[in-house]
Amino acid sequence: MGKIIVRGIVIPGLGAAKGTVPLQIPFIKKIEPNIETCFPATINIWLEKPLFVASFRLNTGLVRWSDRYHPEEFSILRVSMRFPEGPEEWRHAWVYKASNSPHQFTPNKLEILAPDLRDSVRPGKSVEINLPDSCQDFGLAIIG
Repeated sequence: MGKIIVRGIVIPGLGAAKGTVPLQIPFIKKIEPNIETCFPATINIWLEKPLFVASFRLNTGLVRWSDRYHPEEFSILRVSMRFPEGPEEWRHAWVYKASNSPHQFTPNKLEILAPDLRDSVRPGKSVEINLPDSCQDFGLAIIG
C-alpha cells in the first residue's frame, strides 16, 4: 500500500464509457494484461482536492481504436480503492486517462477502471484511492 490516499465520492457519468471502453481494452491490455479483469466501463469519482497525475508509467501511445473516433492515447496507473462504508477491503483498480476525454482537464475528477463493483458503486458513495509507493505528492501534482 502506498502512503498517499485521496478521497472522493462516486458521481454519475455520461454513460459513454460503456460503449467505448470495451473497444479500448484490447489496446490497454497490451501494456497491462490484468486490465482484462475490469468491468468494461469507468467509475467516475469527484475528489475532495484537485489531483493532477503528471506522469503515468503505462501508456499505449497513439492508437486508432475505432473508425468513429480520432486516434487516442490511453494512460493508466495501478492503484487500490475501497469504499469506507463497506465493503472495507482494498481492491485493485487503475486510474484511466484517455487523451481525447474532456475529463482530463477537470482536476477534481478521476475515471477508474476496476473489476465489477456494481453492487458497491452508487452516486454519492465515499471512496478512497491509495496511490502506489512510486508516486510522489508535490502539492498540486502526483508524479506516478
